[in-house]
Parts: sequence; C-alpha cells; structure tokens
Amino acid sequence: MEQAMEPGAGTRSRRGSGYRVTGSPYRTSPPPVSTLGRSTRPQPWWAEHSFGHGEVSGENRRRRLRDGVQANWTSPPSSVYDELGKASGSFWMDTEFKSYSNRPTTMLFGPQFLKSRLYQLCSPEDVTLGTTLLRIGSLFIEDLKDQPPFSKNRYGSVNTVYIICAQDQAITVEYQRSMIVKSPVKEVKTIKNADHMAMLSTPEELSQYLMDIAEAYA
Repeated sequence: MEQAMEPGAGTRSRRGSGYRVTGSPYRTSPPPVSTLGRSTRPQPWWAEHSFGHGEVSGENRRRRLRDGVQANWTSPPSSVYDELGKASGSFWMDTEFKSYSNRPTTMLFGPQFLKSRLYQLCSPEDVTLGTTLLRIGSLFIEDLKDQPPFSKNRYGSVNTVYIICAQDQAITVEYQRSMIVKSPVKEVKTIKNADHMAMLSTPEELSQYLMDIAEAYA
C-alpha cells in the first residue's frame, strides 16, 4: 500500500513530485487470542442501578455475559413495584404520577424528592444538574406482570454482586436487603456513606469496588 505524505517525511519519489511510504495493510484490531481453537476474548459484564433493567440482559443474553454488579437496585418481579406503590403519599413528596389504566403508568420525580431522598449527600452542583435533567419515566408494571419468571440456568447463573448504599433514602437498606433475599446474589458489599446516587456521592469508593469485583471474578 502506498500513502502520500506531507513534504519533509518519507522518501522523495523518482518522479520528483510528493513523497511516498510503503507498508503492510493497516489492521483495524488485533485478532482474538485463541487456545485450542476457542476464542479467549473476554465476556462483557453488566452494571445496573436503581430501576435499571440489566437483569433482562442476564436472562436474554446469558451466553454473552460474564458477571453483573447491582447498586441499590430493584429486582425483576413486578411485585417489587407493587410494594413501592404502597408507600404513603408523603414519602413521594412532590413526585408526580400519571395513570393510563388502573395503575400508575409514569412517574416524574419532584425537585424536593430528588434533593431529599436521591441526592441528599451530593454536591449542590450535582443536585442542580440532576434537577435540570429530570424526565418522565415509565414503570412498565403491566408489562412485567405478563413476563414469565426468570430462569435459574440463565439469569440465575450469572455471578451477581450487590452493592448496598447505606444512606439511600429512596430504596432503604431494609428494602435493599429484601431484594437480596429474593434474588440470586453471589456477594454483598456496602458503601456506608453512599446515598441513592453513589456514583456522585461516593465515586471513589464505588470505583474501587468495581475494580475489586472485576479482579476477583476475572
């Protein structure tokens, strides 16, 4: 392959115009290392937080996943959302719910709820940014009720580490522990000073845990 170069680099061609260098074709990425005919390319992990639904990946993409990390997370069954729905109106403060059936369908966290229960240990700057980024979220309660139970040989076979956020005022420690009992968890870790948004209130501790987990289960 020949590639034109800027003046001052390479070797002047015999034609007297421009410069040229030669080399082997460029390889976009190295081939995966194989042993006994099997690729050793690492499998991906998944990490989920709060109402994130990475557990669906654990069920539908089990062969492509290695392990998972969950931080103050709610487990798959729709009964979990039913339990959250039993909380009194004062708990939700200025959160807005809208219904398109006999159950709440969407929710929008209010600024006071966000500041008092989600970001209470975060910096004022993070609280302000979080408030400006608020968006309506869907609960998918009816959709979850129609889904079959997750299987042990797929979702249940993923090595899962749960990180408890001890200062979470939205998903309390007691509630997080009840999720651990209901779900297959390999290991439990705790961040004592983390609120709901551990990635903002205790980023160093969370990052260290993630690195420790990656090394332990590699």
